[in-house]
Amino acid sequence: MNAIQTFLAGIAKRGAGSSTDISPQDRILAQALLDRLRKITTRPVYGFASNPVLPADIGIDVGEDGLLTFNAGSFNRMSRRGRICLRR
Repeated sequence: MNAIQTFLAGIAKRGAGSSTDISPQDRILAQALLDRLRKITTRPVYGFASNPVLPADIGIDVGEDGLLTFNAGSFNRMSRRGRICLRR
């Protein structure tokens, strides 16, 4: 996921003055895909437990740059609070 994020961010940021010209349509598409990835990684997950679970609740953090990191502390707190979130 981080590799896709980095690749798309590179395409979205390239301007006409860069060594590799990217068409405006490709930049727009890259930005649209980046927006969609952000939504996927920050919205609640339904069907995972009786109540929706946020990715951050299970230790998946999204940095300002859009890259994902695993937060072991959040994961451990969630698992101690209610292992039911991990069971179906």
